[in-house]
Amino acid sequence: MPFIHGTKIALIGSDEFLVRCPCCEANSWAEIMVICKYYSVYWVPFCPVSKEANITCTKCGLKRDGRAFDADLVNNYNEIKSKFKHPWYAYIGVTIMACIAGLIILRILFELFSNTGGAKNP
Repeated sequence: MPFIHGTKIALIGSDEFLVRCPCCEANSWAEIMVICKYYSVYWVPFCPVSKEANITCTKCGLKRDGRAFDADLVNNYNEIKSKFKHPWYAYIGVTIMACIAGLIILRILFELFSNTGGAKNP
């Protein structure tokens, strides 16, 4: 059976921010599109891998793709990072694995207490 896996992307959001353009050599407004890269197994999103930004300068038109979305990109990163969160469905694989592990632990505990007769009073 083939093992189908890989990375996928999803758009988180877009907005305009003041950034330093390397072509214009000036602080200018740029359209920033933030995307989430996540790892998927059999088309089920497993976990987020990275958050990247595609930037287009509105002054000169320079396009930069695949930049890391961090404090080096925009000056007010700490204020805007909560606006661009990974989508909830990027964590489905981790949630499924946690549920399976929890069920296994509950089954082991149930079998342990059912074999010993539970807690006994002295």
